[in-house]
Amino acid sequence: MPITVFRGGDLYFVRFSINRYPRRAAFVVGNFTAYMKPIELEFCGSDYCAYVSLPPGRYYYRYLVDGEVVLDDGPTENGFNVLILRGPVRRVRMNRRRLFRAIYGIFVDRFGCRREGGPRDRLGGDLYFIRDKLGYIRSMGFDAIYLTPIFRAMSYHRYDVTDYLNVDDDLGGNEAFKELLSRAHDLGIKVILDLPIHHTGSDHPAFKAALSGDPEYSRWYYIYDGDYEKFMDVKRMPKLNMKFAGEWVKGIVLHWALMGLMPLGLMLAPAYHPGSCGT
Repeated sequence: MPITVFRGGDLYFVRFSINRYPRRAAFVVGNFTAYMKPIELEFCGSDYCAYVSLPPGRYYYRYLVDGEVVLDDGPTENGFNVLILRGPVRRVRMNRRRLFRAIYGIFVDRFGCRREGGPRDRLGGDLYFIRDKLGYIRSMGFDAIYLTPIFRAMSYHRYDVTDYLNVDDDLGGNEAFKELLSRAHDLGIKVILDLPIHHTGSDHPAFKAALSGDPEYSRWYYIYDGDYEKFMDVKRMPKLNMKFAGEWVKGIVLHWALMGLMPLGLMLAPAYHPGSCGT
């Protein structure tokens, strides 16, 4: 399964491929995908492949075929193939105005805990507490806050979302979010939401419909022979197939924008962050 490398200007174009037919799905993952969000290989006539553009540098990659790790024949290190693309890295000067100078990250459930519990329990942090702390956050020089997911979900971390159109009631619901945005706007603080759209929760209605055989929603996920692809191999986080679910995701973003939140500094960004209890 050799890779093919083309060079164009300051970038390399790398063709990753496998010559076996996946029963479920095949992906390439590496440090250029943060090891977490793999790129799906598509059928390319004689094999399955994906094209990735990369600047010069040292990269680690491997394939996941039906959940099994597959390596090329080239050099390996710590369970990954090594790819070296030689050449100088050109610095690009950005001329854009900065949106903010300093971001204060908040793991919402663990910020201002209201009760004790174990590492997997919901400890009671909510958006009202964050709203009341915005003045203090601004006084430290931060002009943006980054919130872990606030949507209705299965777990305390809320990366297993079940309803992207409503704020979790445990956090104060949609009304608490509006108050938080209004207060942040008054203080000149931008609000960045973590929108986990790489996967949904296993209790999401779309995934339940997919498991029941619904022909439309079955395309949204990678379901094969009673099993399915999972984010970080976590059963409650089935991966979304963005080729078919992409328009639905656009609708989620549009839903929040039409609520009039964009002028208040709402931003949406897919990411993943750990957290701990505290203020």
